[in-house]
Order: sequence, then C-alpha cells, then structure tokens
Amino acid sequence: NLALRNVPLKKNAKMPIKIAYWSIRGLAAPLRMMAEYSGADYEAVCYDVKVTDPAPKFDLSSWFGVKPQIKEKNPLANLPYLEDTDGVVVTQSNACFAYLGAKLGLLGRSPLEKVQVDQLLCEVMDLRNACVKVYYGGAASEVPALCTNASLEKLEAWLAAKGAPTQGPFLVGATPTAPDFHLWELLDQLKVICAHLGCPCWDVANAYPRLAELYASFKKLPQLAGYFESPLSKLPINNKMACVGADPSGGPMDFAAPATWDPCEPSVQREVKNAAFVFVKPHAATPETVALVKGYLAGKGIQVVSEGVITAEEIDSKKLIDQHYYAIASKATILKPKELNVPSDKFEAQFGLSWEAALAQGNVYNAMDACEKL
Repeated sequence: NLALRNVPLKKNAKMPIKIAYWSIRGLAAPLRMMAEYSGADYEAVCYDVKVTDPAPKFDLSSWFGVKPQIKEKNPLANLPYLEDTDGVVVTQSNACFAYLGAKLGLLGRSPLEKVQVDQLLCEVMDLRNACVKVYYGGAASEVPALCTNASLEKLEAWLAAKGAPTQGPFLVGATPTAPDFHLWELLDQLKVICAHLGCPCWDVANAYPRLAELYASFKKLPQLAGYFESPLSKLPINNKMACVGADPSGGPMDFAAPATWDPCEPSVQREVKNAAFVFVKPHAATPETVALVKGYLAGKGIQVVSEGVITAEEIDSKKLIDQHYYAIASKATILKPKELNVPSDKFEAQFGLSWEAALAQGNVYNAMDACEKL
C-alpha cells in the first residue's frame, strides 16, 4: 500500500540541516553522528572559544555575538541548536536528539520503543551531567569515579534485561537509536581521557560486558566510517577551560602551545541522495501502520526527512489521486467526454447511436459528472 517515486535530486538542491555547537565534540558529536549514520545532508557549524592574554582568559563572542540572531528564530536559543532546511530552529539538548531522531527514523519503531528511547535519552543525559560536572568544575582525580557511575550500572542492567547482545547489542531494537549515539560518545570520551590520565576506565576487567559490546559494535558501523575519518571526530572533547579533554589527546589545554587542530575546518556537507515520496493509502492510514512503515524504512537505512497528513478534503479539491493515476483518471474524472478520442463506429455498434449524436444530446458524462447529475 505504498506509492514510491525515486527522484534523483541535484547536488545542493536544498540547504543542509545545520548542527551548531562549540568547536569541540561535546554534545554535538552524537548529533553529527546521527546525521552521518542516516546519510543526511548536514553542516557542522562550529563556534570557537578564543584564548586571550593574559591566559587563561576566554573570549566566547563567536557564539554570543550571533546568539541574538538565533534568538529571533527561537527565543530559547542555546548550544547545541539545529536549524532545519525549512528554517525551524530547535534547541535544548534532548529536544535536539528527539527532533533529529524523529526526522531520521532513530526514535524506535513502535510506541513502546519510542518511550524506551525517551527514558534512555534522560538516563544518558544524567551520565553526561555527571561527567561535565567533573570536567568543568572538578579535578582530574575525580575522573576514575565516573567509570563506576550509577548510570553505567543502570545501562548495563538495561542491556541485560533486553537480552543483549543476543537480541542485538544496542539499547533499543536491533539497530542504533538516538541514545546509542550519545552513550557511545560518552563512553569514548571516558576512554580517551582515562588513557591520557593512565587510570582504569569503565571497560577494565570486563566490568560492563554489554556496554563493551555496544561500544565495539557501534564503532564498526560502516555508515560511520566517514565520520571517524573526518576532522569532526578529531576535535577536543571539551572546551578550552576544562580540566581534562580540552586537547584532543584527552588532557588539559596547553595555553603556551599552538592548537594542533583547526576549529574552522570541520564543516561537512553531504550530497543529497536519491529521494522518494511515500504515502500510506487512506484505508491503511492508522498510527500503527505509519509506525510500521517508518520502522521498516529505518531498518533499511532509509530516513524519513519530513512527514504530514493530507486530508480527504485536500485530496479531493486538488485532485491528488486523479493526478497520481492520471492515465486512468484522465478518462474517468478529469477530461470531459467531448475531449476524448472515442471510435465513433465502435460506439454506435454498441449503443445504436453515434458518438457525435450522444454528445449533442448531452447523454454522455465522465464518472465525476455522472456521480453529480445521475
């Protein structure tokens, strides 16, 4: 019950979705990976923090200088924010994950999976908040305690209850959903920082075997190979004022040394791939069917970039079905009888009246007029 049209789009036929954040991995990395995994056309907008003399003083004007313009589009403007191709701006971290996840088919395939994704996004954000508290307001000596954080225990237990890895290594279903991207990023950040500090990490002594399987399986996803080779994945984890992760090595910022990365380089735009228009026919247009269709497409790596509802009144007034089935509808509903090329001899043999005479007497109607007048 699907109608598909495969229309190749021109390169840069529309602006890419913008994923904006500081020129670090931080909260933007999982959003960028979601777009990369789904093959979405996106641009990484990076705002760089400048170090001013006498160091360490920090100039945040790259963001705060343009923030008023973003607030005109969304009064809640903050980092990260997304700017969609239609100009819609979404901010607040979990709202960005939810919006992009819905757009890319990464929020689960059923109502149950969707609420599981919601819960997990919140739990993973709890882990992030614990990490950020140490990275920006604590000391490097507090990092090892993060590797036994209560959220890691909960997430390991969640995977065990789900049946991972037998039932798939990821948090919900057999393929990654939005919280997998955020969780993987946090696990990797801890590994990088712990390696720099020389301290045991969350994966020591097989403490969290299911999280380790998720981490390894995620890193092997072929859809993310391009991201892991790109400059975006090589950015520092944290901003320059953090006690750890301010350098790509996982350590603090060395204010006496020049940066080893280019904050202006990681702007990525992907070519638009083939697109299709899919509709669920009216008799099947139920929430369950729509969820089934979106889930099936997501499982095949096909993203739903936009969706909507077309009412019966709009279908009728715009003759959408007639236009779609034009070869048939043109004879039955669009063209008037006088516009049709009807063999006169065959018509007269069938009805005992010539086609021209039938037209002159007003005895011929198309299907639309027949419904109205007869």
